[in-house]
Amino acid sequence: MIANKSENNSEIDCDTSLTQMEINMCAMSEFSKADLRLNEVYQELKTSNVNIDGKTLLINAQLAWIQFRDSNCEYAAERYQGGSIQPYIYYSCLTRLTQERIGHLESYFAA
Repeated sequence: MIANKSENNSEIDCDTSLTQMEINMCAMSEFSKADLRLNEVYQELKTSNVNIDGKTLLINAQLAWIQFRDSNCEYAAERYQGGSIQPYIYYSCLTRLTQERIGHLESYFAA
């Protein structure tokens, strides 16, 4: 269950039927969690890489990936411009791609 504080400090139960605004807030909360995890994994991988060239390549790859992720999700949500579902589409896309990236970065620890 995802719990998120709304403006009136009441808990939102993301496992129950929700308004579109609550669904959007839950999607944003899920992305925030995934983004925090991504940053943890990225920092750990960056720290474990003692080779300066490898570290530079990782940094450049991560910056390029973030630009791709953000642009890709903006495109995915653009067709819903002005609709109440647009934030859900955007944050769900960000979450999905971020979780995929976490898996990619974690795979480098096994190599």
